[in-house]
Amino acid sequence: MLKFGFRYLSWFSLLLCGTLLYGCLGNTPLRKGFPCRNDNDCKGPSFQLYCGSNRTCKAESCTAGTSRKCFTGEQGCDEDGQNCKGVCDAGTQSCVDGFWSICTNQKLPQEETCDGQDNNCDGQTDETFPENNTTCEFKNNAGQALGAGALNTCKDGKLQCDVQDLVVILANDKSFSMGTSTADKSKKSDEPEQYIVDFRYNYGLGQNEVTQKEFKDLMGYNPSVNNDTSKSEDNKPVNNISWHEAAAYTVLLSKENNLTACFKCTPEPEKGKMEANKDKVVCEVAGTFSSEGQQYVTDCNGYRLPTEAEWLNAYRAGENYRSYYNGNQVPPSEDKRDACYTESKLSTIGWYCDQKGDQPNEVRQKEPNRWMLYDLSGNVAEWIFDIYSPNFEGSSLNRVGPAQTQQDQARVVKGGSYESTPSECRGARRDKLEPSQRKSTLGFRVARTIR
Repeated sequence: MLKFGFRYLSWFSLLLCGTLLYGCLGNTPLRKGFPCRNDNDCKGPSFQLYCGSNRTCKAESCTAGTSRKCFTGEQGCDEDGQNCKGVCDAGTQSCVDGFWSICTNQKLPQEETCDGQDNNCDGQTDETFPENNTTCEFKNNAGQALGAGALNTCKDGKLQCDVQDLVVILANDKSFSMGTSTADKSKKSDEPEQYIVDFRYNYGLGQNEVTQKEFKDLMGYNPSVNNDTSKSEDNKPVNNISWHEAAAYTVLLSKENNLTACFKCTPEPEKGKMEANKDKVVCEVAGTFSSEGQQYVTDCNGYRLPTEAEWLNAYRAGENYRSYYNGNQVPPSEDKRDACYTESKLSTIGWYCDQKGDQPNEVRQKEPNRWMLYDLSGNVAEWIFDIYSPNFEGSSLNRVGPAQTQQDQARVVKGGSYESTPSECRGARRDKLEPSQRKSTLGFRVARTIR
């Protein structure tokens, strides 16, 4: 009987050891709860669970921190607060498939790379990688660069040029023509003759106008006017907004992304607490970017409103006077120059002449231009950073409109709205409004300098 007991115990021991080894080799917390005396009882050839306080094997996810208390026993690792140091070759605990493994020479945390693996052992795969702040260019079917791009992202372990909320305009060392040709029959008196603007920096422009949801999430309220309340307002552009409110929004957006605020606003913007101050807030260029009557807002790396030159350059998308986008619009007859009529090119890219009711429409419902920018014509007109002047003043290099002398000076408005005629939706068309004014036809999109 005693002999049988020993034989039974031996078979049980073999089964237990085999089960322990199988459970640990799987590198998952499967079969957790196996009995153990120390971490060695939970050890596999390339993986280790740890022996918990209740004497059972456990696994700890790497998401619990950058390192777990170092294993003891035969491995002989000591903890220095971050890494495992000792007879295991001054290495660290490896992270394999999201769980801590044995102490190795691997140095953690590593920088994430785009390879489909969890390189820095934080429980996420390919969330960051060394190239994530570089730009990639859009190319046409012939492989030619188009002058705009996006930020590299990592998808399925591969770098891809992915259009996100901000389209990168590759304007550095490039020029474009600003103004209106005399051949354009819709030319207005405050649309000066064409002249060349040179850029010495790249910049980003919002792929669409700021939506009501985006605005409310930061500012804590929605100032918009909508006639059709049966539809969701989230994806409609925010409207009925002053220039100062738009500037305050960019201040909060910059802070949310750890960027420099380009404006100084009074009272200072607070996330989710701006409704009480919506008619009081006054913004101007931050002192760092304004001196001696000059404005250097394009030196700021935070979010801001686009300059007129930036907006128009993006609107034309490198196609100077080759499509409706660029202002080369000829009305059917003289009497319809300022009237509503159907314009086939405009109809594909923008809402105008109350096509869909007296209200703004959801963003990204029309076709984008070739730089993947939506609703530059129609939907809601857009606040521009520049002080309005009937003539283009200032340098042609990195052009910014005239410097502010009074806070109530009129600002430029571009793009036309859902109420506008085709002529008013031309890229070259310029309007002006006092910065405190509000209209249901008026919104904005954000920009930022990328150096």
